[in-house]
Parts: sequence; C-alpha cells; structure tokens
Amino acid sequence: MAAFAERLPVASDTLEEDGILGWAARNSAKPGRGGPEAWVLQASPDWSRAHLEDPADAVGDTLLAALAARIGAPLPEPVIRQVHRWRYARSAAGSEQALWSETARLGCCGDWLAGPRVECAWDSGEALARQIINARGE
Repeated sequence: MAAFAERLPVASDTLEEDGILGWAARNSAKPGRGGPEAWVLQASPDWSRAHLEDPADAVGDTLLAALAARIGAPLPEPVIRQVHRWRYARSAAGSEQALWSETARLGCCGDWLAGPRVECAWDSGEALARQIINARGE
C-alpha cells in the first residue's frame, strides 16, 4: 500500500493484471473513504511465488515501479508506504461453494471454498444461506 500527497494521473480506480502487478486499486476512491491518494498493490501470483522471501523494501520498490510503468508516469514520493506478505491469500476454488450438514446443522463458507477474491467469499455465504433455507423447506 502506498499513499501520495497528490492524485495519480490514472483515470481508472482499478488496474487488472499486467505483468508483475496482479491487481491495483485506488483505496481512497472507495465509498466513504477520504484522506490521501492511497493505492493497494498486489503482485501477480507467479511473481509472488518467485519473490516470496525478497526483502519487503525491494518488493515495495518493484511494485511501485510496476505501477509507474503501468500508468506511464513517474510516481511522486509516497507519504506512507507499507508492504505485507499475504502468503495464503489466494485460495483455489473448491468443488463446492459452501458446505452444509443437515444432521449437525452446521455449515461452512468462505473464499477458501469458492475462489481467491472477496466477492467469492460473499458468493459462498449466499450459497450457504440458500442451502440452509432449502433444508428448512422455506
């Protein structure tokens, strides 16, 4: 994550996978957010696997350089910069979106079942809710 004192010269609030960058989002553009221009940068899965143990500063430098290359403009110096490794953040989709045991009346859901994005967790929760409702006959 990097925050800047000025808005970056890019029209879109999200950038899809492009080389090293797996995904980038202007965090400050989310509803109800304010403050400085802030971007969350995620490296692509392949690049991350190859550089998992690289020093945090080197990873941050590389991702910021990739962002600058993607938008075609140099970046201002970040006012805040933080690098974090999410070693297990990208789950693969399972064979089912949610699990429900009528006998135990226990269910499980989450992105670990449905796929690697936050919306997959939402979809999994909806799938579990449907299973519970169907089990109750409503």
